Amino acid sequence: MISLSQIQLLEKKIEKALQSIVALQNENAELKKIRANNEKTIAEYKSKCENLEKSNVDFQTKFARFEKSNIELTKKCDEFAQSKADLEKECADYEKTNIELAKHLSVFQKDQNEIEKGITHALERLNAVEDSVLQSSETTLDIDEPNASIQATPSEDFSQSIDTEESSDITEETVQEDKPASEDNNSQQIEIF
Repeated sequence: MISLSQIQLLEKKIEKALQSIVALQNENAELKKIRANNEKTIAEYKSKCENLEKSNVDFQTKFARFEKSNIELTKKCDEFAQSKADLEKECADYEKTNIELAKHLSVFQKDQNEIEKGITHALERLNAVEDSVLQSSETTLDIDEPNASIQATPSEDFSQSIDTEESSDITEETVQEDKPASEDNNSQQIEIF
């Protein structure tokens, strides 16, 4: 037979079990809320991860483009460096050519001064020769004019023959006088050059 004390003990255990069930139910409800919040957070993190993966793909694509651009820029830099070296070499050649041209120019200027002096000297000599030729021709004309007036006759044929003889004498004298002048010119040309 069940005693009263056993019944009381059983009631205490039942009450204790009921309290534990209520506490566990409350705890279970809180855990469900936490789980719901955690699932929501996980969903948010999943969305963020997907966005990050998409951004990562974009960054990888951009990085690949940047690497390609970097390679092209490096190639262009190498080409510019080569062009710079070629231009520096070309500038050095131009400077060398400029120096040589400056030397040739100074030589030409020096030669030009000497040539100008020679030409001036030759012109002076030619002027002197021309003056002497003109003076000699004037003196021959002065000498021949009195003889021609003395020997003049009314006959036209006779006067024409005299005129032709005089003109031939004058031309012969001028030719003879021009010969030394040409020889002087040849000697002047030799002196010039």
